Amino acid sequence: MNNITGTGDIEVVQSSAAQTPNLQAMWCDLQQRADASMFISWSWIGTWLASVPASIDVQLLRAEQRGSLVGLALLVVAPVRGMRMPFGKVAHLHATGRAEFDGLAIEHNGLLLDRHHAPAAQAAMLNFLCDERREWRSVHLPGLNPRHAIPAAAMPLAVKMEVYTRSCAQVLLEPVRARDGDYLGLLSTGRRAHIRRSMRACAEWGPLLLTQADDADSASGYFERLLHLHRARRASLGSTSAFDTPFAIEFHRKLIAHSLPRGEIQLVRVCAGEHEVGYLYSFVHRREVFFYQSGFDFGRVDHKFSPGLVTVALAIEHNARLGHRCFDFLAGDAQYKKTLATHNETLSWVELHRDGPLLRAENMLRAAGRQGRTWLRSRLASGLGSVGPALVGAALWLEMAG
Repeated sequence: MNNITGTGDIEVVQSSAAQTPNLQAMWCDLQQRADASMFISWSWIGTWLASVPASIDVQLLRAEQRGSLVGLALLVVAPVRGMRMPFGKVAHLHATGRAEFDGLAIEHNGLLLDRHHAPAAQAAMLNFLCDERREWRSVHLPGLNPRHAIPAAAMPLAVKMEVYTRSCAQVLLEPVRARDGDYLGLLSTGRRAHIRRSMRACAEWGPLLLTQADDADSASGYFERLLHLHRARRASLGSTSAFDTPFAIEFHRKLIAHSLPRGEIQLVRVCAGEHEVGYLYSFVHRREVFFYQSGFDFGRVDHKFSPGLVTVALAIEHNARLGHRCFDFLAGDAQYKKTLATHNETLSWVELHRDGPLLRAENMLRAAGRQGRTWLRSRLASGLGSVGPALVGAALWLEMAG
């Protein structure tokens, strides 16, 4: 497939990513001219492309201005909630629409745009995505960085934009350096005191020491220990994580192997004497550190104290010494992020819905499904006779569809 749409002097082309042999070179070239986070760098994108099954048809969106490349993006078109209907398709930006693969939880996402042509390139690519001739009727843009926010005024009248936001906690590291590395001094008295008590509790096992993996063997060892501690903690809490699938584990092993030599992966360990306190797995890109996952030993210290806060606080001071600009906790409202953060950004999950007869038909179908479920439950609860099997089947189908 090779769909082309022109907007002004920018031409947008859709084609198969698998059939673009020079995609890596194109992406890396544009990346140097773009304000791209780690999550839309070739390190992440290339690993993602190499990891998703061949059965997933990844499409490439390319924007050119008079022969010069100014925009790139990858799309996967998938049914809405598994509905196998021609009007139930969604285009996902750098995601698949399938939970078993999207557990990677991409954030700081966006179109890869030449910074000198970003507004025009973004407008052209959005017009392409929202064009009524496309096979999808909705576009999902997960975890957009504020630099890639979409102005509502840029959307055609026939497109409905829904935006869901999540807070992204951060620590700006220049103020830490301005205090000669005293990160805790930036926190409130209560938070500072709690972390220092936790440090004293952990230090009873021995002196606190942070080390960073600097080669493939140490990185692999740190990652495996992090996985072990992370899984043990999640199992005790009965919660899920970004490491729940074989796909996710294999993805991160590839990412570490490919990106550690380029300085884009940071795996650190904090020990107290001979005892593990915790491990952090982060990405490093353009002086920004993205804290992705962790594993802590909660079995050696009283529950009043936190080995996690100790590990992260020492890692923040470590990254301030390295000269990085920001330590980013990624999206979420976990209490530890609120305890440790000194700054916040907002990430956006955007859905673009193209209005028209097909969307209205789907909305009518969903409304009918809700009404059918309500009626069926009332019939069963009141015992007013039997319900025909055909109607039960229809109600179940409508529930799955909406």
